[in-house]
Parts: sequence; structure tokens; C-alpha cells
Amino acid sequence: MWTFKVAGTNPIARTAMAAAFGLSISTIYATTNYSSAMAAASPVPSPASNAARMVRSAAKLADGVYLFGETNQPDQLGQSYFVFEVTQGKVLGALYMPQSSFDCAHGSFKYQELALKVQDAYDNTASNYAIALDRKATVASSNLNGIGQVGLSGFQKIDKVSQNDMTLLNACKATYQAKAW
Repeated sequence: MWTFKVAGTNPIARTAMAAAFGLSISTIYATTNYSSAMAAASPVPSPASNAARMVRSAAKLADGVYLFGETNQPDQLGQSYFVFEVTQGKVLGALYMPQSSFDCAHGSFKYQELALKVQDAYDNTASNYAIALDRKATVASSNLNGIGQVGLSGFQKIDKVSQNDMTLLNACKATYQAKAW
């Protein structure tokens, strides 16, 4: 299941995203104000937790090309996938379902999420979305640059990136690379 947060309160955008990626409307409404609720509820960190906070705030994937899917099997009909490239913490990629259209997305890693701007393939409008980060795979160490094995919540990493995945990624790079990097 996609864990997107839709910025703003436009019900049409929420409904379109829900339909495109199989989200329930209640999931989108429930996560719309997640950041502001978390900010209001978050305690001020103590000096003893500064090192841990620095690692969490900078967590991201190492530079490279990645493929994540709702399933760990590539090219399954009815499943959503995200192929993307990471360059110095910036992300550019394509959200797609096999044998369907795709939307390009670009953004960056934030404290608890991958913040994205998704370009609609049909009307070229941009919407802000976020995918929650799964930090279970992050390894604590003395290295405070935060680069590690961070996953995307609701997705499984797929090791083999296909030629079709690269075609979609390259199409998005050709159009949005200047905005992404």
C-alpha cells in the first residue's frame, strides 16, 4: 500500500491519487495533517540524544538507482512501483503500474519521509506527496552522515532494475532533471 501524504486540502487531488494508486480516501485524509500533528506532539530532544537525532535527520539512501514495489516481484499487474535515482540526497524517478501510464516525481529525503513533487502525466500539474521512511534497516554507527539502508514504508526493495524501468527513469530525467538536482 502506498503511504502518501497529500499536501493541501484539494479533495479532487486526493481522490485522483487514491484511484491511481489504490489508496482509500480515509488513508489520504488521515495523513494530510500528519506533519503538523507530529510537529505539535514532538518533544524537544535532550542533549543526550543529539547524535541519534543527527543520524535520523539525515537518513537517506546512498547514490544509485532503486526499484521499490508493493510486492517484491517485478512487473506484476495491479501493483505499484517506484523506480528512482538518488544523487546527493535528491530523488528523481517514475511512479507506475505495469502496462499503464506513469508519473514523474522528484524530491528529497526529510526526517521521516521522502518528500516528492509528482507531475501528473495527463495534465502536467504538480502535487506534493510524501512516502514514509522505514528506518528498521538503518544501522547505528559512529558515521553521522546518515547514509544507510532506509526503506520506503509499504514497499519492498527489488534488486533487479529492468530495461523498462530504466526507460521510464530516463524519460523523467530528460524532462525534470534540471528541477530535481
